[in-house]
Amino acid sequence: MTVTTFRDLRVLIGEDEQMLAMDLAEQLSALGAEVVGSANTVSQLEALAADGLGGANAVVLDIKLLDGPVFSVVPQLEKHGAAVVFCSGYQVQERPEELSHIQWLGKPAQAEDIARALCQAVDARRDYQID
Repeated sequence: MTVTTFRDLRVLIGEDEQMLAMDLAEQLSALGAEVVGSANTVSQLEALAADGLGGANAVVLDIKLLDGPVFSVVPQLEKHGAAVVFCSGYQVQERPEELSHIQWLGKPAQAEDIARALCQAVDARRDYQID
């Protein structure tokens, strides 16, 4: 069984607060992950999904971006092979039941905890062939 490490992560960040996205990108990069991009709207995420996610194998998402909730785009992200983790200041109860398989981290979360959750999500997709 292969275990994903921080260096195996190619991360896309979905965050509406630019400073938080930049800070998280720096911290994940310092841990060895490759940050392939960020999006602050659901529309940007949809466009990135349609274009192959920039090679991302993992996506960390706040649940509400500038143009609304992200829940509708999650199936597209997963269809394109990305493992998803939510990191939000909102309550976990706001997550729809059909997305209960996605790990939830409350803000503020440490970059190492986010990276660890992303590694676990990537491993789960591979081990259980989630589609």
